[in-house]
Amino acid sequence: MAGWPVSCAGLVVTQRLLSGDLGAVLGLLKGQVQADAFIAAHRTPAEAVVEQELAASLGSGLPPGVLGASFGQLAFTADPLAGAMATEARHAAAAGLTRPAGSLKGLFDLGPLDRVLRAAGQRPVTS
Repeated sequence: MAGWPVSCAGLVVTQRLLSGDLGAVLGLLKGQVQADAFIAAHRTPAEAVVEQELAASLGSGLPPGVLGASFGQLAFTADPLAGAMATEARHAAAAGLTRPAGSLKGLFDLGPLDRVLRAAGQRPVTS
């Protein structure tokens, strides 16, 4: 995917939820890791499900080939791409959309994610 713009969507929880109901957070993360694995293993059925949901929400589907081309430019990963987040923050500040972020240290707590990834037999995000 080198050369493609990076866009991230992440699972965000409050510190209160993380400390108060770690089981719920681990369940959310487990579901996300399973969904990513399903999409990687079953790309065509995943595209069909997305197409059905778009058609139901929008009242019509996308033109033929659009969704497949879109999926070809996406990577589904549990990795929150912290480096990309820092780059996006710098770009937003340079465009005048936000103030410079300084440091994003402490923004990510990857411990629960790494726990779920290890349990799924996957490499953790942090080492």
